[in-house]
Amino acid sequence: DRPTSPIAGRSTLPSRNTPAPVPDTEAKNGPKRPKANLRKTRVQPYVEPEIDVRLRSAYNALAPRDDSFSDFLEQMLVDRLQDLESTHNGGKPFPPVTKRLRTGPRMKMPDTE
Repeated sequence: DRPTSPIAGRSTLPSRNTPAPVPDTEAKNGPKRPKANLRKTRVQPYVEPEIDVRLRSAYNALAPRDDSFSDFLEQMLVDRLQDLESTHNGGKPFPPVTKRLRTGPRMKMPDTE
């Protein structure tokens, strides 16, 4: 048996095992088609190899059996974002970013000596 996750139950997102409530109109008229823009987007950060090993080890030790690695990472990000928003933005989401963010390894700073 795997140990229970210390982050279990902290999510504000519904579990995959929890059925979504059915609106009255949907119950009468049948299910609505999902909107195309509700698909998840891919995020590929660069991390140090040691962080990668720690992430995968934590997932293996703590994630419920029905959670994917992506679900596990997404919940970690949601938890951290809520902490940051609470600490730095009055608990509200930060304004959306419309420009492309810089990716890749950190830039080396020139020596100032």
